[in-house]
Amino acid sequence: MMVRINLVPGKKRSGVPGGDALWRLVAAMLVLLLAQLFVLYFIYDGKAQDVKRAQGEVQRMTADAEKLEREIAALPDVEKRAAELEARERTLARLASVRNGPQHVLDELKRVMSRPRDPASVKMAKDAGWNISWEAENVFLNKIVEERPGALQLEGAARGLDDVAELWLRLRTSRLFRNVRLASIKKGRDSGLGVDVQTFVFYAEANFRYQTKDGEELMKQLEAAASVDAGKKE
Repeated sequence: MMVRINLVPGKKRSGVPGGDALWRLVAAMLVLLLAQLFVLYFIYDGKAQDVKRAQGEVQRMTADAEKLEREIAALPDVEKRAAELEARERTLARLASVRNGPQHVLDELKRVMSRPRDPASVKMAKDAGWNISWEAENVFLNKIVEERPGALQLEGAARGLDDVAELWLRLRTSRLFRNVRLASIKKGRDSGLGVDVQTFVFYAEANFRYQTKDGEELMKQLEAAASVDAGKKE
């Protein structure tokens, strides 16, 4: 019988063969398990955030869909409101044209009874057959009466028949006036000036929608009709 004696101080043999390796293996498995748990946690947290964002997107899209449904349901009211606004704008335009009509008439009468000054006005006057040297001071307008919307009566006096004829020509070639006719003319005397004059009465129709869409369309029609008449005379 042999007896073994360990002479190395502090070193003992383990009572379980391979015990240290087993504990190292268990520790490594625990570390791996903890690492997997951390990884799974982060993956779960990321997925949860994705789910939360997806739910928010679904809620937003649901709200947009409900809003769109309400807007679609309100379309008849919107169309009705748009039609009402359009009708209101047309009414306001007509009122504005009537309100501005007298101003257009006075502006056009001022142009007709003035001597052209700039080259463009002179050319336009010559094309219309105006007498460029005519003295507009020879004609006086005493009264402008609107018998009905657009129907005018012009009363005045002129020094001679030539002055009445020139005014008549200018009124007929105006873009604002139409159906201009001389209702009466007679010899009289101006008590203020102390001279003999020719008193006259003109009737004319004024387009009170001048410079509006309807008025421009009417002006085009009148100009086309005038061109046709001029062609027939030639």
